[in-house]
Amino acid sequence: MQQIKQGKELDRFHDNLNCWYSIFSGFSLIVNRKTPFHRDPGASATYFDLLISGGTHSDCWLELPDLGTTLSYAPGTGVFVTGRVLRHGVSSWSGGERICLAHFMKDAVHDRLGQPRPGWMKLDDFLEIALVA
Repeated sequence: MQQIKQGKELDRFHDNLNCWYSIFSGFSLIVNRKTPFHRDPGASATYFDLLISGGTHSDCWLELPDLGTTLSYAPGTGVFVTGRVLRHGVSSWSGGERICLAHFMKDAVHDRLGQPRPGWMKLDDFLEIALVA
């Protein structure tokens, strides 16, 4: 990992990649914290972040003020959101522990590794996946 941080050995795959289970380049674990309305400035604008709600909490809402809406955010809920484009946050909850596992793509990772950024998702992309499954 230190060699990667120093920009060395970027011309080959590292054994660490065999341990990375996700298509996302990063994730954050948020536990029992309010998340004020924010956008994710380092995230890829063209890619959806995946927010997964867990814990024992109840009466929780994911707020999306740019869309003028709130979504039920009970444990077990997964939400895809363009975090760089849309403000989002959780101002309160009740009933226990609240955990959010946020998966995201960072533009800096693509830039650093010389990889193209993902394009905009379209409805046809989802339909194509659904037809194959």
